[in-house]
Amino acid sequence: MALSDTTINRLLVELTNMTKETGRNHGVVFWEMFENHVEALTGTIVGPAGTVYEGGNFLLDIEVPEDYPQRPPILRFMTKIWHPNVCPITGKLHPGFYRTWCESMTIRTLLMGARRLLRSPLLEDPSNAVLTCQFVNKRDQFDLTARYWLRVYANDNATSTEYTEMDNKVAQLVETGCCDEMAARNALAFVEWDVERAFENLWDSSQLEDRDQELSAIQDAFTFK
Repeated sequence: MALSDTTINRLLVELTNMTKETGRNHGVVFWEMFENHVEALTGTIVGPAGTVYEGGNFLLDIEVPEDYPQRPPILRFMTKIWHPNVCPITGKLHPGFYRTWCESMTIRTLLMGARRLLRSPLLEDPSNAVLTCQFVNKRDQFDLTARYWLRVYANDNATSTEYTEMDNKVAQLVETGCCDEMAARNALAFVEWDVERAFENLWDSSQLEDRDQELSAIQDAFTFK
């Protein structure tokens, strides 16, 4: 992707202004270039006080389109987060998040909008139906997972017996040899930390993957080149 000189100049101005406004950025710690490439930007937001994300620092990838600012940059949470508007696997925000974008906005205001989502999710634009249903109908379970993911992925140092229990459940799944720790946390989060159900889902998924690989191998064997 090649950005125009106009777009690059605008981004540099935004970055300069962001640096000048340190301390007045409403929880947006910074956004910066990666290895001096203006096309490779990252930003960090702080979890809002009074929410299950408090105490966390969340790193986001910022993909700037060629026609910025006509179109908004695309944000992706690189720090895993349990949130109704963020895909728990890819970290992408629901497309509805960008609905209000206009050319007068900046990357800073976009990051501020992402931080506001941590306090007030847009339930009409869910990224995952199961996760959103949990947020609405089983809030205690949702909050438990969100706080646990915060501790594991977002550098929160809180300790609690409830987290020890969850660590033990992750270890149980990993010991079966069916997954690594991250996959175990994902599987457990979707079944409210029921180890048996999580194992069944992981097993079924691995069986399907094995079957797909077998079919692919058979297809390759009978393909003439």
